[in-house]
Amino acid sequence: METLNINIYQLLIIIGAVQALIFSTIIFVGKRYRTTTNLFLGLTVFFTAISLLQHMLIDTNVWSEDNALRKLYIPIQWLILPMLYLHINEFLHRNSLQYKSSFFLVFPFLLVSVIHLIHFLYATSSEKLETLPDFNEEGLLLYTNIASFAFNGIVIYLIFRTIGAYLKRSRSASKLIKNKILMYRRIIALAVICVSVGVVTLTIMAYFDLYSPHILYPFYIILSISIYWVGYAGITKAELVNDSNKKEQKIISGFDMFQRINDYIIEEEKYLDINVSLNNIASRFGITAGYMSKLINSHTGKNFSDYINQQRVNVAKEMIQNPQFAHYKIESIGLESGFKSKSNFYTAFKKFSGQTPAQFRRLKKLS
Repeated sequence: METLNINIYQLLIIIGAVQALIFSTIIFVGKRYRTTTNLFLGLTVFFTAISLLQHMLIDTNVWSEDNALRKLYIPIQWLILPMLYLHINEFLHRNSLQYKSSFFLVFPFLLVSVIHLIHFLYATSSEKLETLPDFNEEGLLLYTNIASFAFNGIVIYLIFRTIGAYLKRSRSASKLIKNKILMYRRIIALAVICVSVGVVTLTIMAYFDLYSPHILYPFYIILSISIYWVGYAGITKAELVNDSNKKEQKIISGFDMFQRINDYIIEEEKYLDINVSLNNIASRFGITAGYMSKLINSHTGKNFSDYINQQRVNVAKEMIQNPQFAHYKIESIGLESGFKSKSNFYTAFKKFSGQTPAQFRRLKKLS
């Protein structure tokens, strides 16, 4: 076995990986975190930690040159962002992906693992273990590493599209959900940075024949810091709710019902009905008007009337900006948007846009 030599950079990376393992263990073991959503978050953190530790076991020579695991090299990095995607999808849509979609996300890992195994068995049949290249040296392992960044780029796009589709479909979202989405956007930004640094680093290594593990340390350190933040944020943010916070827990438990109501109102365009009321919507879902009022207030910060009028004002804005409705009078647009009277329309429009419909139309014409 070669001499164990750990420098300060390796130590920082190992500390980050160990902390990530602690975070993932808390998520897996803690009773309050036992949901499918949190399971995928825990797996994201866990796989990142294991990937970092695998690289450090190689770089510090804990796994020597004649170690089979070192030369086989398990491509764990192919699982990290797919688990994050499953976590985000589960949280936003409250439903698991179909088997085919989930299989697509893990299939690349299985395929690359099989390729590594076949390559390992073939190479060891004619060469000694210590002569086989490591993951950071020219050879198959380096190229599959580069390919993993391309795959993770695709997954980042899928995550971005999933969040965008949710926001487009759900015009009204709770402060809780908005905070969570903001956290996801920050995670995506970190992922983009990590992938970009990784691609540039591996490309430089391959192009200039600079096959040294030290070149990858900036990438590892960024990844360590990122996964620490993801694990910490995942535990402390909205989805991982402390049992003592009963009010917040009630908000989350009612999210499914609110989502169903919100989807119904948006998809069926119930806000365009001048006779829509809290009572008739509540009765359709078999709940009391009082409970529905609390749901809407908890998840949008608005009462039912403002919640509906916000949707109507959004429609009115779209009509005013649409050339097809240029000949419509302001009052007609208000009626088409679901308002009962001109005064109600002007009051709501001014409340949610800060200007009257006429002012809004003039400004759009000037622009």
